[in-house]
Amino acid sequence: MAESVSSFVKKLQKSMGKERPREEKSVYFGEYDENILLTSVTEEELKAAQEYSKDPEEQNKYLAYMGSPTLREAAGELVKLEAITEPLEIMNSFKTLDVAKMAETVVELFNDYMKPSITEIKDLKK
Repeated sequence: MAESVSSFVKKLQKSMGKERPREEKSVYFGEYDENILLTSVTEEELKAAQEYSKDPEEQNKYLAYMGSPTLREAAGELVKLEAITEPLEIMNSFKTLDVAKMAETVVELFNDYMKPSITEIKDLKK
């Protein structure tokens, strides 16, 4: 048993301070003929999306934006070009159902990311 605890402690120590890689998925955005990357969000980002607005469509915009490094980078470029004033305005360029699908995918990735790794050990056969 002590060896097992020692091994567990070593694994815990190695993982401390490291952020687990986020789940990610590349999706095709047909209207723009481009692939974009969607990633899982943190619990804090998910909560922020819920607090951002009471309007579900606005929550979806926030969540899709936060869950896409591609969209955040593009928004930064559009701000530099003065095409938009606030980065989140990029989300107004997309159809409501496309935004909803992106947000849904981000939530699915969040759920995969948060899936418990604990499993019950069945009785061992001797």
